Amino acid sequence: MTSIPVHEPDILLKHLRKDILLDTGPLLLLLVGKYNSSLLPAFKRLSGRTEQEFMKLQAFLSKFRKIVVTPHVLAEMSNLAKSLGENTFSSFLERCVEDLKKFGETFIDKDEIIKRDEFKHFGITDTGIIIAGEKNYEHCVVMVQEEYLRRKCDNQGLCIINFWDVITGEE
Repeated sequence: MTSIPVHEPDILLKHLRKDILLDTGPLLLLLVGKYNSSLLPAFKRLSGRTEQEFMKLQAFLSKFRKIVVTPHVLAEMSNLAKSLGENTFSSFLERCVEDLKKFGETFIDKDEIIKRDEFKHFGITDTGIIIAGEKNYEHCVVMVQEEYLRRKCDNQGLCIINFWDVITGEE
């Protein structure tokens, strides 16, 4: 497979019955945006993402059957969100609970991750995303943010959606 062209409805349509596995960046944008989209431009962990980009992402994700994450992505998202500040972080997590309950989760054992060659290059979270995408190939597409991970997933034959195509493209 290759990257799914998000602005070609006929091609995209056949993937909308699947789940979508999120990388950390898209997950963080989604959850912080739902919590308080006015925080987005100043939140350094989101590199100045905007409310409009959040809205595009949210609308796009709503087309899929279910959002899926790995525990590694959740942990990374939580760690990055700590930079919101202690009071905001606590209320942010409280607000996230209902959304997180709705998400699917794919567990990848650490031993499976560390035995892969990708582990030495991509680390735990990204290797877990690759493996989760492989294991759920028939049922999900993978949304990635970083170009190196997009290329790796593409080379592995995974169905990928480029996060940047979603938030920067015209609807």
